[in-house]
Amino acid sequence: MRRHTRTVVLLGGWLLMIAPLPDRPGPLLYRFDAKSADNVPIKRWRQLAAYDTAAACERVRTATPFSFNEADGSPMPVTQDQLEQFRGRYLRCVPTEAVYPQQTPAQK
Repeated sequence: MRRHTRTVVLLGGWLLMIAPLPDRPGPLLYRFDAKSADNVPIKRWRQLAAYDTAAACERVRTATPFSFNEADGSPMPVTQDQLEQFRGRYLRCVPTEAVYPQQTPAQK
């Protein structure tokens, strides 16, 4: 008697994603805009890291240090409020399946 078995892969986990950077000149902080975050599917965002839990991902997302530079390369002063707004709009923690959908194995 022939027995068929299937392997189920459970991805699980969470990904820290950053919105794609619009192609325009200027300091990094000002190159991002609402359209880059709201109108681009999460699959086109860039993965920064992966975590086992949503809580671990959120801890890193809210604490990720960023330094921004002016167009000439000199450091740009950024307020804590600007940094929190940047993290809130352009960094997202999403389930792995949102970027890498689970595929159903082919039937034999």
